[in-house]
Amino acid sequence: MICKNCSKNVETPLVLYDGRLACPYCTKELTDVGDFRVTAESEADDRIAELGYLRWLERPSAETKKYLERSVEACIRAARAGHPKAVARLGYFYEKGYVDGTRGRSESSTIAYGYYKKLCFAGNVHVKVSDGVSGYGEAEFSEIRKGTAKQLLSLIASFSKDDEGVSLRSRANMEEVRRRVVAAYPSLSGFVESVLPTAEPDRVSRIMSVLISTAASGRTPLFGVIRVTNTVLKALFSDENERTAYKLIGGGLELWYAPCDGDGAISESSDCRFQALSNRKLVTEELDALADNGAGYLYFFNATSKRRQLKKSVCAHVQKDLRADEFTLVKRIANKGGQSEYTFYDDDIIRNKSRISFDRAVETLVEDVVKNANESF
Repeated sequence: MICKNCSKNVETPLVLYDGRLACPYCTKELTDVGDFRVTAESEADDRIAELGYLRWLERPSAETKKYLERSVEACIRAARAGHPKAVARLGYFYEKGYVDGTRGRSESSTIAYGYYKKLCFAGNVHVKVSDGVSGYGEAEFSEIRKGTAKQLLSLIASFSKDDEGVSLRSRANMEEVRRRVVAAYPSLSGFVESVLPTAEPDRVSRIMSVLISTAASGRTPLFGVIRVTNTVLKALFSDENERTAYKLIGGGLELWYAPCDGDGAISESSDCRFQALSNRKLVTEELDALADNGAGYLYFFNATSKRRQLKKSVCAHVQKDLRADEFTLVKRIANKGGQSEYTFYDDDIIRNKSRISFDRAVETLVEDVVKNANESF
C-alpha cells in the first residue's frame, strides 16, 4: 500500500483503535475504502478469502486456523482495493472477532458497522470493473448492498436489551441506524422482525481474554477502558475461576476502577477517584464496598510487555498523562466516547504524536475518540 502523503510503500500500517489505518512513517491516515472497484487481483483475493474461511469453518481448530488467517489477510487486501464483497466480508470478520481477537465486543461491532455502512448507504455509487471481470453490474451491486444491509440489521439485533456490554448511548444510536437501513431498503422491514436478539457471550470470559492478551506474544494492548457491572468485576477476581485477574496484577498489569453515577457516567469531579486494584487487600476492600446492582469503568495499563514499539520512557509518559488530574482523560473516554469499551495500542500513540515529541499524544488521541463518537453506534 502506497501512502498518498509521503509516497512510501507501507507494508505494516499502524492499526488504530477504530480499525482505521495510518502510515508508520508520516503518521497520516491511509486512504481507506473509497470508490468501489474490482480488478482481477482483488477478485482473486476475495475468492481466496471466501474459500479459506469456508475451509476453516468445516473444521475449526488450531491446526486449521492458518486458513482463517490467510482468509483475513486476503480479505483485507481486497477490501482496501475497494472490492465490494470483500468490504462486507471484512465487516463480518471484524464483527466475529477474526481480525483482532483482543478487541471488545462493542469495539469490533463498531468497526464492522463502519464497513457495512460504506455499502448500505452508498447511494447511487457504481462499481468500476476492470476488463475480464464480470458479475458486478448495477443489479449485482444492488444485491450485494442489500445483503450487507441484512448483515447490519443482524448485527444490531444481536444486542439484547439487557446486554451489559452496550452503553445507553450506543443503544439509542443503533436504533437510529436501524431506521435508516429500513428506510433505504423497505423490503427488509419484515426481515427486521424475524431476527431475534442473542445473548452476549460470557462477559467475564470476554473481558479476561482482553486482559490476558496484554501478556501475549506479538502485538499487545497498551491501555483500555471497559464498562463493567459490579457483579462482573467481582467475578473477574473470583478464585472460583481458573483464570483470575489476581494473576494479572501479580504479573504487573495495572488495574483501576471507578463507579458510575446514576446516569451511567463517571463524575469528573476531583472527588471521584479511580481506586487502584493492585493487590489482594485493595481489591477486597473495593469489592466489599460495592453494591451488586451498580456499574463502573475498569481501566488497565500494560507497561510490562517487552515487545512494546514505544520506549519505556514514552510508556511512562503516557501512563502519567492518563493518571493526571484524577484520570481526567480516562474519564473523558468513558463519558464522551460513546462506547462501552476501548482498547488502545502503541499504534494509537504513535499516530497521535507530534513531529518532535509524544507530549500531547494521549490528549490528541482522546480528542479523536470524542470527535469520532458520533460516527459509531
